[in-house]
Amino acid sequence: MAGRFKKISRIGRGTFGEAWLVTSTCSGRKYVIKEVRVDEMSDEELEKTRTEATILARCKHNSIIRYKEYFMLTDPATMCLVMEYADGGDLAEKVKMAKQNGMTLPESTILHWFIQVIFAVQYLHTNNILHRDLKTQNIFLTKTNLVKVGDFGIARFLRDKQDLATTAIGTPYYLSPEICQRRPYNHKSDMWAVGCILYELCALRHPFDAESFEDLIIKILKGAFRPLPL
Repeated sequence: MAGRFKKISRIGRGTFGEAWLVTSTCSGRKYVIKEVRVDEMSDEELEKTRTEATILARCKHNSIIRYKEYFMLTDPATMCLVMEYADGGDLAEKVKMAKQNGMTLPESTILHWFIQVIFAVQYLHTNNILHRDLKTQNIFLTKTNLVKVGDFGIARFLRDKQDLATTAIGTPYYLSPEICQRRPYNHKSDMWAVGCILYELCALRHPFDAESFEDLIIKILKGAFRPLPL
């Protein structure tokens, strides 16, 4: 960690690396460092990592995880992305906890979170950025209940408002119909995912659920979801 950061605990692990909660040895402030092994990556995977770093560095919004810096480690070659730490968990944890306790989330709380998500996504789209993996697990919170949208690992830039993305990626429960049909898509697919997030906060379940991926796709294409509980 170049002597500037001290690891506290590992908070995530992926195909090419790990995410660590760390403290700055200078300020004592907590950050998250995403360590990515670049020596094992294909050119395409390396480009995704660079895109994530570029997007994080450009985003200056209160409801988006803030980027601090990145540095390289050698032997093995590792890119380290240093970013803001959201100390209040994520929306998926809030949904799970409410479900376990047999409770619903207060309408005022849902509205408080959702407005912040909307402002963050509006900022991204205004700057021609598609997130492409919006879900409750990627909407982080601070202890003061502020929203922080994060995890830009598969985000991409659009050249302009009319540009369309074509790669079919994302988390299955939140896929839009156009992605399911492998058609070109744009910011509207992010907004579909935002709608799925709102439903999940209200109902404590995904709007579209099935035993298999194929059945899930059929439900999404038909718009077959259970009504929200009264």
